[in-house]
Amino acid sequence: MDFRFKQFVVEHSNSTMKVGTDAVLLGSWFNNSSALRIMDIGCGSGIISLIAAQRSNATIDAIDIHKESVAEAEKNFNNSLWKKRLSAHNFSLQEFCKKSQNKYDHILSNPPFFKNALKSPDTKRNLARHNDTLSFEDFVIYSKLLSAPNALLSVILPSNEGKTFRSIAAQNGYHLRRLTSIFPTVKKKSNRVLMEFTLSKEIQSPIIADFYIRDNANNYSGEYQQMTKEFYLNF
Repeated sequence: MDFRFKQFVVEHSNSTMKVGTDAVLLGSWFNNSSALRIMDIGCGSGIISLIAAQRSNATIDAIDIHKESVAEAEKNFNNSLWKKRLSAHNFSLQEFCKKSQNKYDHILSNPPFFKNALKSPDTKRNLARHNDTLSFEDFVIYSKLLSAPNALLSVILPSNEGKTFRSIAAQNGYHLRRLTSIFPTVKKKSNRVLMEFTLSKEIQSPIIADFYIRDNANNYSGEYQQMTKEFYLNF
């Protein structure tokens, strides 16, 4: 099973999480202006890394604890236009931090977020969505250890979990720089939040925005089409 974008194809049948709106939103939204080295934590099939490679000139390391996901990501990378800049690694964040000598200018993640919640029978899905092996605290602490000075950290999370993550990030020296609340339609409440943090000590007021995926007629909004038009075939 694969998902076709304008410049690449993603096979995702064996990965912990399939290609989805959250990953495409994060990949399309993150600030790509100056990063020379990017890390994708919990890469799954590699969709975020592939979008980041299309949008930047950075070298990208993608990690995941699920062996089959890493194998699939590696295959997707090797079949892409940017295979020389993309690498997939079968490590937890904690393990990778101990082994790697690299420092990253930007860290991206659609991280696991359920804590002490009822799990599904799907083991792969549990790995992707439950933070048993990677708490928010560990995520932030180890991301900081892998970050270059003034590095950025960008994540997408459910709205409620985003508040918890924001607090933990602040406790560890991260400053919120951008926050975009995602609304599935104009008639529904926000259910996701995109957040960009910086380690820079030059603190500015964060840029706060709302973003709607569908309009009043339940068609994809103009802003969603504009953000993702470089990737989706139908835009």
